[in-house]
Amino acid sequence: MNTLCPIFIKLKDKNCLVVGGGQVAERKVDFLLKSQANITVISPDLTKKLQLFAQDKKIVYQTKKYEPGDMDDMFLVIAATNDSETNRAIYLLAEKRNMLVNVVDVPELCNFYVPSVYRQGDLKIAISTNGKAPALARYIREGLEKLFPARIARDIEELDRLRRSQKVQLSDDMKRRETLAREQAQNIISSYFEQTN
Repeated sequence: MNTLCPIFIKLKDKNCLVVGGGQVAERKVDFLLKSQANITVISPDLTKKLQLFAQDKKIVYQTKKYEPGDMDDMFLVIAATNDSETNRAIYLLAEKRNMLVNVVDVPELCNFYVPSVYRQGDLKIAISTNGKAPALARYIREGLEKLFPARIARDIEELDRLRRSQKVQLSDDMKRRETLAREQAQNIISSYFEQTN
């Protein structure tokens, strides 16, 4: 049964911990950087890209092995080590502290999953398979990249401008505002499909 609650969360300036310094950790750091989180990475070694992030002060890097105290003052933790005992210990402590925790590639040791995300300006579409088929989620994301043109970011801005204008002009007619908003969105989506045919 699918019991996940799909939400978008503000991570800007939130303290997030990534334990591990390999390619998988690198992908998770990339993901968190897009949310403007404060990221600490703990690992004896780092990929070249993570080393550059540390040099550019995009992340705080601690050259060491994980210790339980590393989770103090953290909002979220991602375990991306190749040590299953360490990953499990991170999960158990995070759960005890009611923290968000993701042990990469071990769905049963997660209370959230990192989705595959399509981004274009203010549009974000998150795709999840409950951790069961991440390759399929990536494939769907790639399909969305082909489906939506780059101009969708401008279209969203235009729809926002129209919505705010109509909110003033039709302040007493919510039903009319909803109808106009739906029609304007449908017209934009229809124009995308016309271009692909």
